[in-house]
Amino acid sequence: MAELERLADSLNERPILVPLHDDHVLFLSKNRQTLAHRFRFVLPPEDVVNSVVDKAKFASWCREHDVATPATWYPDGNDALREAAESIRYPAILKPVESRSWQDPKIGPAVGWQKAILVRDAAHLCSEFERLSEIDEHMILQEVVPGPDANLHYVVAYVAQDGTWCGGFVGRKLRTAPLHFGRGCYVESVDDPNLLSHARGIIEKLGYRGNLGLEFKWDDRDSDWKLLEINARYGLWDGFAADCGLDLVGAAYEDALGHTPQLRSGYVVGRRWVNLPDDFFAAVDYVRQGELQPAAWVGSVLRPHASPNFALDDPRPGIIRLAGFVREVTRSGVRVFLRNLLRLARRVVRT
Repeated sequence: MAELERLADSLNERPILVPLHDDHVLFLSKNRQTLAHRFRFVLPPEDVVNSVVDKAKFASWCREHDVATPATWYPDGNDALREAAESIRYPAILKPVESRSWQDPKIGPAVGWQKAILVRDAAHLCSEFERLSEIDEHMILQEVVPGPDANLHYVVAYVAQDGTWCGGFVGRKLRTAPLHFGRGCYVESVDDPNLLSHARGIIEKLGYRGNLGLEFKWDDRDSDWKLLEINARYGLWDGFAADCGLDLVGAAYEDALGHTPQLRSGYVVGRRWVNLPDDFFAAVDYVRQGELQPAAWVGSVLRPHASPNFALDDPRPGIIRLAGFVREVTRSGVRVFLRNLLRLARRVVRT
């Protein structure tokens, strides 16, 4: 807090403060009265922030407001775990109540730095829950909505401080990292007015102000959109919306300055966005699963696309990211080579 205050005091005008992670949103919300004297920012009311960031609270809110979500349990004890294990449809996933908690260095390695853990059956669930509960007592058990990754859609929107709807963008995930349950690494802008209208209805019920993103998956079982999660912060998708012509970040900037933001509508449909380093390793897994052919992957990334890392007018971040990607690919290649060499040595010893 003191460092932020010193930074603001060193500037001639109150700067705009932009939270990029859930813990930043919570910090800003908790200290909004103090920080508002030195910074400009747009946030929904504190109770709305808490309801959105905490997955357990948000799932309760969805039940109260008849918002369709995957079946969800909070196994906080042996009895609750046993009931959930007997009731849920498999496969299912275990995930943290607060998304970023599994990115903590103390927890990340134990979960393989994944956003969720897939469980195949009741025995697998109990085993994984017992293992993970030693490092994270607060987890959610949620059924997996069946269907391809292309059924995953993400809506980015901005609502001004006075409640004005400034626009919304819909993207469809074509590949994710990690496989099927991760962030989008190869996505496409789509036109889906029905989904956008549905998302806007949820946002209005929340009384939300500011920037947010909502992830849905189409459930063929009951022909309905299931809300998987909501993010009260900026992400890479906001940049993709701007690449397609819908500059919601610009609207947020105008709003934070106290200007009336212009209504944003319309964007280029069919544009692709690729986070190449993540998509490369995801593609390896898709190929192993038989869901993607190498030639199809090459063709998909060679077509014109937007990127979160590369820009001709500011190439340095992209170059740095590319160098890191090359190092990681090299390390992976060495690991694969050594693994195969070890297998060969074991065969020789056996014979």
